[in-house]
Amino acid sequence: MQENFSHNHKLKNLTKNQSITIDDVNKMIPFLESTFIRIHQLNAQVKDALNMIGCSDNDFDLDELDLSKNSHKENEGVYDVLTDLKLFLSAIQSSVLELSKTGCSIKNLESGHVEWLYAINDEPMSLTWRLGDTRATLMKNDIPATVSLNKPNYKEDPLEEL
Repeated sequence: MQENFSHNHKLKNLTKNQSITIDDVNKMIPFLESTFIRIHQLNAQVKDALNMIGCSDNDFDLDELDLSKNSHKENEGVYDVLTDLKLFLSAIQSSVLELSKTGCSIKNLESGHVEWLYAINDEPMSLTWRLGDTRATLMKNDIPATVSLNKPNYKEDPLEEL
């Protein structure tokens, strides 16, 4: 219920001047692609580092990571891996922050799926992009919409054709 309130609240505050266009998203695709590729590479390094210290993704808790306990000479290798791990995770966090600055909601980090809230005549929609897509897609209720967003003059209700 809270999610619907938040979505409706955002929709009411969305104006044509504040909203992102499909052209804006399409221009961001090179940035989005490189950012998700970087995140995937860093994620692979995180998994390798976890394997090196004998942890699985589920066993590892960054909040409980205390490098000072592993800084002794006999644990130098583990200390180095843990230090690298913290750097990789920090870089992933920075990349996610960069993505969020575009105004998108990250739907799935693994698959590189992002969405922006969009509205036509107060009708909620989203602009969606996934890693590998060459263009953004206008979606209504998780179904691709057929409204052209590039026409300067919409008919009275462009959603009638949906």
